[in-house]
Amino acid sequence: MKKSKALALGLGATALSLSLAEVWKLSRSLGSLHRVDEQGALYYAEYRGNYYDPLLRLPSRIMGSGGCSAFYCRDEQGELLSCRNYDLPHRDKSGSFTGLNVVLRCRPRKGYASLGVADAAWLSMLKLPYTMGALDEGKVCRIPAALLPWLTMDGINEKGLCLSIHALDLKAGEAPVNQQVEGRETMSVNELLRFGLDECANVEEFLALADSVNLHHLLHADFHIFAADATGRAVVLEWRCNELYVTAQDAVTNFYVCSDDGCDSYRKGKLKERFTPPPATARSYHYGYGHGYGRFYALAEALSAHGSREEELAVFTTEEAAELLSAVSQRFNAADLTSATQYSAIYHHGRLSLDIFSMRDYGKMYSFTLN
Repeated sequence: MKKSKALALGLGATALSLSLAEVWKLSRSLGSLHRVDEQGALYYAEYRGNYYDPLLRLPSRIMGSGGCSAFYCRDEQGELLSCRNYDLPHRDKSGSFTGLNVVLRCRPRKGYASLGVADAAWLSMLKLPYTMGALDEGKVCRIPAALLPWLTMDGINEKGLCLSIHALDLKAGEAPVNQQVEGRETMSVNELLRFGLDECANVEEFLALADSVNLHHLLHADFHIFAADATGRAVVLEWRCNELYVTAQDAVTNFYVCSDDGCDSYRKGKLKERFTPPPATARSYHYGYGHGYGRFYALAEALSAHGSREEELAVFTTEEAAELLSAVSQRFNAADLTSATQYSAIYHHGRLSLDIFSMRDYGKMYSFTLN
């Protein structure tokens, strides 16, 4: 392919070579791309193209998610809410904290429409400065933003299924998930979330999808997915030692909930945080290996105080849910790879809408609807 008729997008050792016709299609795939907040950390776009090209899926194989906290509840009118903080300390060339997130509305030709949030700062791996304000007109090439459906970190579809990705630690000697069941398609956690939003109407269908593919990830970390639907069901999907485990749960941070091997979390031999006993005021949960216990216990106590029981969800107003997200949000810490809350999202399962707060500014709420 001649250089004059193609565009090469470098991603480490990978190069995506696109013809001029393909480049033209990609340039038109994001409609209404515009900045939402003053900082340039939050944008909105509607995806108009076909994002199922294998070349567009490829980068999601080596990207992931950060710290994060999430919970599932009802509001005072009985509507189900999925609430989540997305924590990941992206940095620019100077080492300063940055973020670049896009509220993305997708309408695949075959599948369910969805509303989610994509982490566009991962596009910096293409050797371009995707930092705050980068998606303003004329700042940086927008064509790689066509990859954003595969960089979606959480979202809700038209059937009320809500999914979010959360990072996990690995114990010494463990490797990232790498399932190799013959005859199954291989996916990353980002791809599984994308297909889940596009193809699944509820938790049960998403579990069937997850159990039909080989999950694989290259980063030295694992991930779990928090899945909740419009029926009142919420679960956490985890892959430990290449086995899929599903646990009913109304809150999650960054430790395994499929087992009770609670212990300290280490990174490169250094203690990240001390394991803390669960509070007596919160109902019983599973406590496995990882980190984020302090954030989880804050969620557990609040959920219990608002009526959370084994068969009953807590009740929060939207304002109270936002206050709880604020309480478990994290400031930027250069030494902590899962610090720094980039945004806080509240998904409404009934209204099919999203309320979002950018960069821990809980005085400004931006709202979007799927319909």
